[in-house]
This record gives sequence, structure tokens and C-alpha cells, in this order.
Amino acid sequence: MRDSNLVRVMQAQAKGKVGLVPYPVVSQGRTAIAEAFAAAQKLGQRFVVVDCLTDRDLIEMGAAAAEPCRSSPPVQAWRSACHRISSPRA
Repeated sequence: MRDSNLVRVMQAQAKGKVGLVPYPVVSQGRTAIAEAFAAAQKLGQRFVVVDCLTDRDLIEMGAAAAEPCRSSPPVQAWRSACHRISSPRA
């Protein structure tokens, strides 16, 4: 790889815009990351490189990415089914 900028590398290969969530944003936690995801979406960025340095950063990124999905009907139905399966029978 001749270019270390992953945004440029991905942009050259992707069908859609590529953005970046820089580490100063990531270090602020999941709310800041989620806000950066929303801003990227408004800018038409289909893909986003997230600059993570630690395992904690990855956890926060995952939480931020999952947040919009938690209230979707398919996820709610899945949670309800899992709850029924894992609940002890009387």
C-alpha cells in the first residue's frame, strides 16, 4: 500500500463517499461518535473510517453504531423473542 490515508484508499475503491471520524472525536465517547455518524450521513458519506486507538474506543464505536438500530422494529422483535426464550418457565 503506497498511501497510508485510509479515507483516500477506500474512496478510490468505494461506490459512495467516504468520511472520517478523527480520534479527538472518538476520545469523547459514543455520543460524540454517534453525532459524527449522523453528520457524515447528512454529508452523503456512505462509509466512515473511525480512528480508534484502544479496545475502549472500539467498544464506544460499536455502541454508537448500534444505537440507531436498537429501537427499530426488527431489533425489538428479536429482543422480545430472546427474552421469551431466556425467561425461566413457571
